[in-house]
Amino acid sequence: MNANPPKELQDLMETVDEMFRYVKAQARLARESFEQGGEPRGDADETERCLFARLLQLGLRLMEMYLGDLDQGNLGYRVEFGGVEYERKHTGRDATLLTVFGIVHYLQSVYYADGEDSMRPLAAMANLPERRSSYFAQELMMRLGTEESYAESKAFYRDIFGHSLSPRTIEQVVEDAAESCGDCYSSSPIPPPSEEGEIAVVSFDGKGILVVPAERTTGKTREALLGCAYTAERERRDPKRLAYSLVPLEPDPQQDGGQSALNKLAVPRVFPQLVPEEEAEQGRREARARNISYWGSVLDSKETVFGQVQETANARFAASGISEVVCLIDGAPGLWRLAKEHFPDAVHILDIMHVLKYLWQATSALSPDPDGARVLANLFLNGILLGNVGRVIGGMRIRLTKNRIKGQRRKDVEAAITYFENHREYMHYDRYLAAGYPVASGVIESACGHLVKDRMDKAGAQWSLNGAEAVLKLRCIRANGHWSEFQQKRQENERKRLYARFLDVAA
Repeated sequence: MNANPPKELQDLMETVDEMFRYVKAQARLARESFEQGGEPRGDADETERCLFARLLQLGLRLMEMYLGDLDQGNLGYRVEFGGVEYERKHTGRDATLLTVFGIVHYLQSVYYADGEDSMRPLAAMANLPERRSSYFAQELMMRLGTEESYAESKAFYRDIFGHSLSPRTIEQVVEDAAESCGDCYSSSPIPPPSEEGEIAVVSFDGKGILVVPAERTTGKTREALLGCAYTAERERRDPKRLAYSLVPLEPDPQQDGGQSALNKLAVPRVFPQLVPEEEAEQGRREARARNISYWGSVLDSKETVFGQVQETANARFAASGISEVVCLIDGAPGLWRLAKEHFPDAVHILDIMHVLKYLWQATSALSPDPDGARVLANLFLNGILLGNVGRVIGGMRIRLTKNRIKGQRRKDVEAAITYFENHREYMHYDRYLAAGYPVASGVIESACGHLVKDRMDKAGAQWSLNGAEAVLKLRCIRANGHWSEFQQKRQENERKRLYARFLDVAA
């Protein structure tokens, strides 16, 4: 090493030496306080926090040195780019950049040409973002702002990095980033065939978001439509055993099919585990969704979201050689229409959990006794899973007449009957289970929770449409595992937009 290093390096070496001596002193204090049995001193927590603060200061000085070494981006008095001659009008123009270490102050030269935007070569050399916050700082703001409220994100950033941001700054960074999402879904990497399951699944559902009063049209909420695509292993299941897992009764159906319980209207109790736990866990592993991809939007039409899922999912499934596609949806008529348009060759299945919801509503009305309602629900669910939807509807109607059900209870039963009649073509569960298809849309239901509800349904939260769209899209990108690729592409696109003149010359 040079015997006489430059002064700036000497200063940095002194800082590092000071930190080294601090660590040695803290270790000595910790040992002495332990041996003397007194109050603890020099402990690890104090040491770590102090080192972190000093490292931030060191990083700030190094960033200032980095920008200072770019010599203000001074290219001389005149310079030509893209056939346009620019003149330097300013040197030593003050500028700032918020980094994770703090605010960096630096100087830059500014060039002008008639009819052209001003040009700052230093910004192009360092690939500085349009905002006066580094890409790293912006990424941290995005991560915070898509997980917690903007106020909480501000507090966290201040507590960790010692710099106070306004909640609006974090919100703007999130919204700006979301505008550059572009084709982030369709350009996502396709998983290798070896990592895919046998069956392809697409599913859709909606979740309401509370909207600020100024942007409300037909109510307080606006629906966020979510779509997902994944693959799964084939899992053939026995209809009766599935019915008992959803509405458990005693005795064990492996012994007599549960008929004694149904015939005697036995008081239901949770029955013993049907299969050994290790077999059940193996079944759960095999049925687990693979490579889930999410799409979501508050602003885009449902047709647009379905089109995004169709384009990307079909390409992915074709690349993996998967020909069997299942489309799982609840009972919303608009979703079924779009599902048939965009996935005409898929097997369309009504989510069994929505069926169960209506079934409980009907059986509770037909039998006010909770135990009787449970037995009746199990009986009807067995019929539905065995492919006898028509008989279940007939049985409900007979009980309506025989038991003279009236009022709200009758309306509840009739609502279930109407729901089943309208969706009979999607309720061939005997065929679905025999083919090993999934019949519950747990993946998309879970997505409505962790992508929308967990962030956007916090107490008191009200959203602008653009704000909700931004958070939802970024959360989908993170859930898809494409966060790093998105950040890289975002930087590349902004560099081309801001510094095209310089890039043309370099090429």
